Amino acid sequence: MKPAKMGFLLGIFIFCSVTAPVLSGVARLTHNICREYKESCNMDMDPGSCYEVHFRYFYNRTAGECQSFVFTGCNGNLNNYRLKIECDIECNEEYRTVRYYFNKVTSLCEPFVFSGCGGNRNNFKSKYLCEFYCIDKQTQATQASPHLVEEEIWLTGPTLQSRPYLEENHLTASEGPGADSLSCSR
Repeated sequence: MKPAKMGFLLGIFIFCSVTAPVLSGVARLTHNICREYKESCNMDMDPGSCYEVHFRYFYNRTAGECQSFVFTGCNGNLNNYRLKIECDIECNEEYRTVRYYFNKVTSLCEPFVFSGCGGNRNNFKSKYLCEFYCIDKQTQATQASPHLVEEEIWLTGPTLQSRPYLEENHLTASEGPGADSLSCSR
């Protein structure tokens, strides 16, 4: 899955996760748009009906994990991911880290799914911390919306893996947990 497509799907997932339970008027619309994406993890593995060989991943709900399979190149369903990390982010709860950032346009602290890589200081572990540092100090805040960029290649053990990351939305360990390491702007 291309980074742009993954970013779109991740955006739909975030939109669906955040707005569906909160906004009653939009809930029905979001439910209809998002149901297909949320249910992709519950779909059975479908290899497709052609004759090509593509190594992919699907979420096995019985095993509770993403597993590899061979996709034949056409048809199939949405439970079909090029990278294991895409499958994990979409279907595995432990890969989703919800953080909050201050949005200057709305003057609100809004949630986003943070992958743990890249980033800037407009990244708060809770809505309370975001509001504490940003809403009261709105005059110094500028918008720094999280956005997905190309994949990052990283090495763990004997295997090389790839995972998406959010550009400029990460607090590094060297910056420390103090108030000076947090920011409502870029």
